[in-house]
Formats: sequence, C-alpha cells, structure tokens
Amino acid sequence: MDEYLVEIITEEGKDTIKTFGVSVIDVVNTMVDLIHVQELGEITRIKDQQSWTFSQQISLEELRSLKALIKDQAQIKLSLVEES
Repeated sequence: MDEYLVEIITEEGKDTIKTFGVSVIDVVNTMVDLIHVQELGEITRIKDQQSWTFSQQISLEELRSLKALIKDQAQIKLSLVEES
C-alpha cells in the first residue's frame, strides 16, 4: 500500500490531504466516498512522485450516483478476483 497526496476542493476551499491506497484508482474510489470532496486536482504517489490529474470532465457526483447503484460491492471484488 502506498501513500498519496491528493489536492481536493471542498466548500472551505482548496486543500491537500494524505491518503493510502493500492493504486491511484483506489485513491479516487476513496475520494468518491468522501462526500465533502467536491473536486479532485493532482494526485501524487509519494514514493516516486508520479502524479495524475483528475479530469474535470468526470464528475464526482456522477461517480457517487453510479456507485450508489451497486448493491453488493463485495461481490464485484470477489468476481474480479475469480476472473483474474
């Protein structure tokens, strides 16, 4: 598991937070779960300084809506593990 710095925008303004994840996708998924996060900026993996910029064309609200449609997230993870 790696450490990441994530630039976020909330009602209070712009901030940078530290989080942990297996991948950048894991980090984005965590940010989707944080309702107070309105937008994402740059995501930087601390160990090698690799960075990703979250596209403004992808809405966190849309991702939250799609995630809410998933009834059993554990089943999806189990299915992905079985297929790989």
